Amino acid sequence: MCIRNLTSVATSIVIFASALAADASEGIHLVMLTGDGQIQDLDESVSFLPLLQSELADQSVIAVKSAYQRKHIGHWHDDWAASFRGREIRDCFQGWILDELIQKARAATEGKKVQSVNVVWAQGISDTAEGFSQPYEASFRALTSQLAKELGRDDINYVIARLGTLSEPSKREPEWDAVRTTQEQLGDSLPNACWVDTDSITAKSKDHSEKLGKLLAESTLKQINENSNSTAAVLPVRKPASQKPPAHLFLLSGQSNMAGLNPEEAFIPAVVEAFGEDRVIVVKAAYGAKSIQHWYKPTSNKTSETRNWLYRELIGKAKFAIVDRDIQSVTLCWMQGESDAGTKANASLYPEKFEGLLQQLREDLGRDDIHFVIGRLSDHSDPGKYEAWDQMRSTQVKIAESTPLGRWIDTDPFNGDDNNLHYPSGENGKVALASAFAKEAIELANSTKK
Repeated sequence: MCIRNLTSVATSIVIFASALAADASEGIHLVMLTGDGQIQDLDESVSFLPLLQSELADQSVIAVKSAYQRKHIGHWHDDWAASFRGREIRDCFQGWILDELIQKARAATEGKKVQSVNVVWAQGISDTAEGFSQPYEASFRALTSQLAKELGRDDINYVIARLGTLSEPSKREPEWDAVRTTQEQLGDSLPNACWVDTDSITAKSKDHSEKLGKLLAESTLKQINENSNSTAAVLPVRKPASQKPPAHLFLLSGQSNMAGLNPEEAFIPAVVEAFGEDRVIVVKAAYGAKSIQHWYKPTSNKTSETRNWLYRELIGKAKFAIVDRDIQSVTLCWMQGESDAGTKANASLYPEKFEGLLQQLREDLGRDDIHFVIGRLSDHSDPGKYEAWDQMRSTQVKIAESTPLGRWIDTDPFNGDDNNLHYPSGENGKVALASAFAKEAIELANSTKK
């Protein structure tokens, strides 16, 4: 069971406009940049927008971006499924990145007539894994249909950055060429679409992003000029969601031991039993071998776009899930710290960074009563690799016990007879971990002042 709200929410936007306002008889050009790490790392204000602004000097150009590392196409298309070694793979929050992109576009162009809508797409690496390339074409065509419906236009331009060549075959990416071929076919067959050859751009070169931005800008400009018969019109607003009762929001995040936890085995059943299925929203965003700085790193620039990428995924999925819902409580279930226990210096900074993570949640969710449950590192010990393991264990307990909003759980019983780093599957491992998190999270949610 996957509990979520499938409607969308407008999020913070990045708007770049030319100095000259649009003529009253014409509209602005909207560019929607989306994809994986290549678009995420692209500084569009430096290598993409200047060319468009100079060539379209009589009209405004507005760009919005939603891009995240390591995301297969299912994060854009909500009916995606791939087969991996005989097992069907689905994702609880399919479609959330496309939804975020659409809401950014609506917010950025509110009240303005839009002359052209242009989607710049650079994605596909995560779809080159075994069994993942097969649904790529159908998924991409489906998301173009969704965009046409949501934005009220059938004349959207698409620029598809085809994957570059691999220097040598990869066991991790056996379907690389299949995705490349599919991207070519999509660019050749879809109306108002083209594909861009990126083979000449070396990913490891210092000017990779600059070259990619210029190449994508040239192709976008070509699409605009070749499909210039569009009528300027205001984008339709999002349809209001059906009314649902207030809900308790549970955020599951962290590194490998959280990544391997299946919420549907024990966590979701427990919170549903406590509150009811229509009053529970569970969001998970976790990746192995990631330090806390992937969620929080001190910065003077406090915009949503500068949040670190794992945090952006967590909050992006959360906002996708809770739109038009009243939230009774928010509880973060946090299983992380292994990657910060390697040195005493990193462990010493942990309290500051965890507080920074909580503060981001307070700001982005608009409440100061965020609960949290920390899974204390287990009794696994490898002094040669984790010199600050015991220090981290103590630090996590102190953080949790310093506020009535926090709790911690003892994970020592969950890592097997050999005290392994990773918890085993089954009732005495990951399932027990999920149950322990649920117990504390339920008590915290019930303690929320109404």
